[in-house]
Amino acid sequence: MTAGEIRGLRESMELTQAQFASLLGTTWVTVSRWENGHASPTPYQSNLMRAMKKGGEKEPKRVDEARDLLLAGAVVAALGLLLYAATKSGGGGSGLR
Repeated sequence: MTAGEIRGLRESMELTQAQFASLLGTTWVTVSRWENGHASPTPYQSNLMRAMKKGGEKEPKRVDEARDLLLAGAVVAALGLLLYAATKSGGGGSGLR
């Protein structure tokens, strides 16, 4: 996939670079490098993106559902980290040191 196709796919899914990176097992910096043409995804990642694109063309509702699940998972993870920090700090304050 070209840099423009990668960016277009990510934007069509309404994902940030970090969210898209999470789906592909990489970092937002790497996604940025792909989108700017400074690096290329692995063959495995390219195949995943092609499958995402193909699936989105066939069933756009499923892309929306997948995005919503990804975002919900991120919210749950963030809440878990906040709860963990609160228990480590004894329940008071921000838990950050």
